[in-house]
Amino acid sequence: MARRASKNWADEEIKGLLSIWKDKSIQDQLAGAVRNKDVFVRISNNLNALGVNRDWKQCRAKVKNLKYEYRTMMNQRKSGRRCKSMRFYNEIDAVLGCRSPQAKGSQDRTVLSVVIKQEEREDKLENGPAQASAASENVTAETEGPVEEEVVSTASETPAATSRKRTESEHECTVPSKRMKLKKGTMFQRHIGTIINTFMDYQRKAEERFYKWEEERRREEREHELRIIQLQKVDCRDLVSRLNRTGSCFHLELYPSKSTQEKLFIVEKTNNGKKIALGLSDATCNMSDYEDDPAVFSSDTLPSDLRFMATVANGYLGTRVYGDVMHINGIYNGANGDSCRADVPSTVNARLTIPAERTFKETYTLNTRIGVFSYIIETQNFRMIQQIFAHRTQIHLMVLIITLERLTTSKEQCTVQIKSSFAPHSQNIDFVSGPDFMGAKYIYGQTLNPEVKGAARQNVHMISVPLPESLTLLPEEQRNSWVFLTAVAGTAEQVKACFVEGQSLIQFDQLYSSHVAAWAAIWKQSCISAKGCRKLNQAMYGCLYYLLSALPPLKSTDFHYIGLSPGGLSNGGKGEIYHGHVFWDQEIWMFPNVLVFYPELARILLKNRIQTLPAAKIIAGQQGYRGAKYPWESAVTGFEVCNEAVYGLKEIHINGDISFAFQQYFYVTQDLEFFQKDGGWYVVSNIAEFWSSRVTWNPLEECYDIKGVMPPDEYQSDVTNSAYTAVVAKYSLQFATELGSRLKVTVPSKWMKIAEKIKVPFDPLKQYHPEFDGYKSGVVVKQADVVLLGYPLMYPMSTPVRNNDLVMYEGVTAQDGPAMTWSMFAIGWLELKNVSQAQHQFSKCYSHIQEPFKVWSENPDGSGAVNFLTGMGGFMQTVLFGYTGFRIMKNYLYFDPTIPENLGELWITGINYLGNKLHFQFSTKQVTIVLIRPCGFQHSALEVVLSDSGKKFALNEGQAVTFLLEPGLIQRKCPAAASVLSNKL
Repeated sequence: MARRASKNWADEEIKGLLSIWKDKSIQDQLAGAVRNKDVFVRISNNLNALGVNRDWKQCRAKVKNLKYEYRTMMNQRKSGRRCKSMRFYNEIDAVLGCRSPQAKGSQDRTVLSVVIKQEEREDKLENGPAQASAASENVTAETEGPVEEEVVSTASETPAATSRKRTESEHECTVPSKRMKLKKGTMFQRHIGTIINTFMDYQRKAEERFYKWEEERRREEREHELRIIQLQKVDCRDLVSRLNRTGSCFHLELYPSKSTQEKLFIVEKTNNGKKIALGLSDATCNMSDYEDDPAVFSSDTLPSDLRFMATVANGYLGTRVYGDVMHINGIYNGANGDSCRADVPSTVNARLTIPAERTFKETYTLNTRIGVFSYIIETQNFRMIQQIFAHRTQIHLMVLIITLERLTTSKEQCTVQIKSSFAPHSQNIDFVSGPDFMGAKYIYGQTLNPEVKGAARQNVHMISVPLPESLTLLPEEQRNSWVFLTAVAGTAEQVKACFVEGQSLIQFDQLYSSHVAAWAAIWKQSCISAKGCRKLNQAMYGCLYYLLSALPPLKSTDFHYIGLSPGGLSNGGKGEIYHGHVFWDQEIWMFPNVLVFYPELARILLKNRIQTLPAAKIIAGQQGYRGAKYPWESAVTGFEVCNEAVYGLKEIHINGDISFAFQQYFYVTQDLEFFQKDGGWYVVSNIAEFWSSRVTWNPLEECYDIKGVMPPDEYQSDVTNSAYTAVVAKYSLQFATELGSRLKVTVPSKWMKIAEKIKVPFDPLKQYHPEFDGYKSGVVVKQADVVLLGYPLMYPMSTPVRNNDLVMYEGVTAQDGPAMTWSMFAIGWLELKNVSQAQHQFSKCYSHIQEPFKVWSENPDGSGAVNFLTGMGGFMQTVLFGYTGFRIMKNYLYFDPTIPENLGELWITGINYLGNKLHFQFSTKQVTIVLIRPCGFQHSALEVVLSDSGKKFALNEGQAVTFLLEPGLIQRKCPAAASVLSNKL
């Protein structure tokens, strides 16, 4: 009991407590229906200043006891009963009984009724039902007049009536200050009040959760490593003044440096006022390159082809801006080859105009730093801002915000007209309307046709705030914002909970800021910056943004993520190419970038392959083979959904691609638990078993053939011994054997024997790899195929053979082919140090980038898939693995940088290896490596070993290691190393 803490208070101590209690600010805090620890800590500190050593818990208990004694005495006096005297009665009465005349009614009721009820409620919770029952007899009723004693139930009252009074009294005791105070009235009024109070409780809990999250975010912010770019002193001040007039949340500041030059920082101000330096450049940079943030794409016009509009997505929800539909991860309609993403009507497709204004300026902006698309109309007197985003952490929310603000002292009103295309219908989902929820429209339905026969149709529930026809900024308003929230989920309960959560964030003004903070956290983990090359920087920001938009949040989510489709989450509906399905594009073209920056997200991509393993085993059995055969195109079930059977039957290299991704993940993370407990081993072993049953022994050549396949070059549909297919099959068998040994699992010995004997075509006369048996030089190739043997497969070959492969296939590859092809040629030439040829091939990639929002098309003429993540993945690999020379090997991370002169410096932050996070800075002359965040385990400590000089450098947290440009590797630190050389510039 709390009273035991209040024993042995001396008179001097009580007098000191009462002197503090008389303070009006203390009384106001104690008078609230909800109090916290702070007021009692304040009382304790004041007592300590008076020489009284009492902690806050003892102060709280003593205050409660004094109030209880005073209340008991007052009740006895009013009832005419004889009562004992009370020490310090006059002093306590001066605090609790003598209030100002004008506040006698309401304030006395607050002090004596609400506060005492709340404390009795606390006593009930602390002391148990016995004392709670006793205390309830003295609870006073809250009425409109002065405090009166509550009528105590008598024998004449029914038990039900007594129970009802007690229940109502207890309910009032739990109402906090922000909640509605219930008054006597009809049952309907009490019911409405209960609903409102429940909602307010939920909001309060949501606020507590947000503050906890905000505290964690700020802690991570303090740990963030600041990135710096040096700018020349000339015109710096003019540049600062011009950029700071743009109104962006990012601005520039000048700081002195040890050198004669001043440093120019790109600075972001956080919510708590902290400034974070985000970037910078060198004296060789053109000033015009930094007048705009390379991560922000703006234009005064929209693309003529609206397929190339920007997209907003969060891994669960996605839409093309000003498009009529949204898409949901994992929601497909149609059986087998008719499968496609199901269309959900878009609630954020609204076109805005200000009819009264004839002269105005329009700006369309995609800010990839914060994941927000905005449309701004600026007139002489007003500014209208439309913002659209898919919330990064509250993944079930799509948001539209419209803001009107006054730019002058004019008092005229401004009206914006809204034209929305929303209609509660879909060609794939049988939507029906449900009852409104919290003033918002509610629709729900099921997809029309399941993916496979007998499967359940998928459910979609959506709640959205309806858009009005117009909004008006009144003459007395300087600024006003309206938030239109949409929640989408798979069940009614979930969508309602998500909508309430979103409304709570709106009330606390945290919906937008929490989304922006989540994107900021993502960019802090990874970033690529090329000094002095704004074009490349813009392209990289665009690629990373669209790729990350298609991925789930970094923290765990409540939905099953299906995977990365070539067109991203915002595309893939009926009539659109690739239908939102998952191909080899995920493992070969996108996965390597995700792996080195976000291993936790790479793990999620692989887990989907684990979850669809049962379907892959069924497919293998249907085709007459053992193990598992993954579909060429997969959706939610893992069965084949390609609309042309030849691809599913022939393009079997998808199996090797998946196994290779598992192998790369293991080499980067050494995450044995993923293979032991999460099912990774079963994927690897079943793929190996498939290959062992798919090969055919060739007695003439004494090798294993793989017959009847389609290589990555899809112009060929039925060949024997595709070079690429053979290598990924060989790797699958070798990795399964290696992994089985690590896991202490016995594997068939034939796996390694088959791997050694699988035929990989090679022409000893021309010293190159034919694409397949019988390939004739000069035959046109659709896309990157044999060139992939060098990278990413790293198949052993001499430098002349690698050169011959590049020369042979560069000339015969279709010039109008898919976007990712030329990236692989660029990486090959960088590997051979042929920089001019590499840059020539890499420059072809830019023809696939459609302005103004850096949306990629599959083909340079704009045809094929849009928002083509496959092409973006290849482009990023040129930077991440081409210029740096990174190669993920079994026991180390290899690097062999080649930095073109016009690139200057390349900064890459956030490379993950064995749980460590690294920062690299490459120039034409030297390399700098910084360990940003160590793994925390001694066995994962890293060192740098240089290939030519043999020098070794230990990587310690926060200490830069710099050396002249040469190849090397990063590996686990060798405990027996004799010495570690210190780094010097």
